[in-house]
Amino acid sequence: MSISASDEHPATTLDRLEAGSGGRVVAVGPDHAGELLREGILPGTYLGVRGIAPIGGPVIVELGQATVAVARPIAATVRIEIEGEGLR
Repeated sequence: MSISASDEHPATTLDRLEAGSGGRVVAVGPDHAGELLREGILPGTYLGVRGIAPIGGPVIVELGQATVAVARPIAATVRIEIEGEGLR
């Protein structure tokens, strides 16, 4: 089953989200799929962006009770369907 973005929920990559936004993971790049899976970031997972470190630092995301730092180059391989406020 394929998850795709709609007009109501546009898609982007994790590195382009702003702090406080979030959505569902649509796809992850194959080069980092294993690393992301170990952190709980896989298609269908809802996440919220808690913060973005300056000067090219990692994107800090919340997945349920966990907080994970994702390097920006890896975050650029994670497709997100935006669903509004990420931190609930």
